[in-house]
Amino acid sequence: MLPFKRFYIISATILSVLVTISVIGGIGSGELGIGVALFPLAVAATALFPIFWRGGILANPRLSISMAAIFAIATGSFVGLAFLDFVLTGGGEGPNGEGSPLASMIALAFGAAVGFCPWLLTALRGLPHWNARHPD
Repeated sequence: MLPFKRFYIISATILSVLVTISVIGGIGSGELGIGVALFPLAVAATALFPIFWRGGILANPRLSISMAAIFAIATGSFVGLAFLDFVLTGGGEGPNGEGSPLASMIALAFGAAVGFCPWLLTALRGLPHWNARHPD
């Protein structure tokens, strides 16, 4: 169960850091308002919720595993939709064929490596512990 806890904390930290950096950059550049920035921060807080809930991750294995699975499905869906957009737009090029597909490929690889893979590995690490009892 301890490897699952470690994986969950690492995945939640990665998500929280990336969300915080993007929100700070968005507010600083004027692209995001404070109200719009609250949604990504709420998502990051949701990922951190099982860590700080009563007893932590080890006391609530089903909650933690469910959260990891939900984030794995959500981030996997985003990567899949980004790939679909990449295919439909011919590599992210404009209407006249300008631009390079390399930026879109890098974004896909980064999204999969930093968003999808940590949550998938966390969910898979937690599945054997689905029926674990709370240590009293």
